[in-house]
Amino acid sequence: MAIAECLQILAVFIFMLLLSHWIWNNAISPVTNWPVVGMLPGLLYKAPHIHQYATQLLKQSGGTFEFRGPWMIQSMIKDNKFQLFLERSMREKVTKGLIPVLQHVSRLGISVDLQDLFQRFTFDNICLLVLGFDPNSLSVDLPEVAYKTAFDDVEEAVFYRHIVPESIWKLQKWLNIGQEKKLSMATSIIDNFLEQCISSKKEEVRRRNKAQKLQVQEKEEEDYDLITACIEEEEMDDEETKSSKNSDKYLRDIGFNFIAAGKDTVNAALTWFSG
Repeated sequence: MAIAECLQILAVFIFMLLLSHWIWNNAISPVTNWPVVGMLPGLLYKAPHIHQYATQLLKQSGGTFEFRGPWMIQSMIKDNKFQLFLERSMREKVTKGLIPVLQHVSRLGISVDLQDLFQRFTFDNICLLVLGFDPNSLSVDLPEVAYKTAFDDVEEAVFYRHIVPESIWKLQKWLNIGQEKKLSMATSIIDNFLEQCISSKKEEVRRRNKAQKLQVQEKEEEDYDLITACIEEEEMDDEETKSSKNSDKYLRDIGFNFIAAGKDTVNAALTWFSG
């Protein structure tokens, strides 16, 4: 009986210790970091005024703020397989993509836009990490990649919406002209691109799972991108909870958001560093 009481007291003590630690961390943070869902509720609550809210956060945190999202996304990014894939894909893109292009232009003595090269470098990398697909936009012939251009068109159209009156861009959207027409066409190109990648990844995961059931040895270094992680998580769900239609849209939205967020961030830093 005494042992049971001691265990109960110990459990209460540990719970209070963890609770106080959580309260202390959130007291010094401008955004509450909830268990499992992270800081997402606070972000959604402030969504109507996201730009003012982001400015306030950056001021309070000295210009750098670590956003902690839902547990599932955090666990995927910190997964050891993803970290190894990140290191390998980045190294290969530098040695087999960026360096050969720089050597090529140096040997021919031609001028090149470094910002364009770094943009291609980061776009290829983020597509690899999110979709497990290499667009190969960074090659010696510097090809025009339709879906890469489409992402740029989307960003330009969204920026345009912020600098013109709402009535103007809504009228353009209704008439399907100007930037709104470009946005519609670019969105269609991106959706088709993401759907093809997701469909291919789903087939690859099913084939891999079937091979594992048949005890067929797979290659040692397999790709483990974010979409693959999401699909594998979905494959473990019960059949009753699966909805392929909703799943495809969910995966497409994840792919779009991560690519849009990651394709220009490193590019800006590399361009500044090389300037």
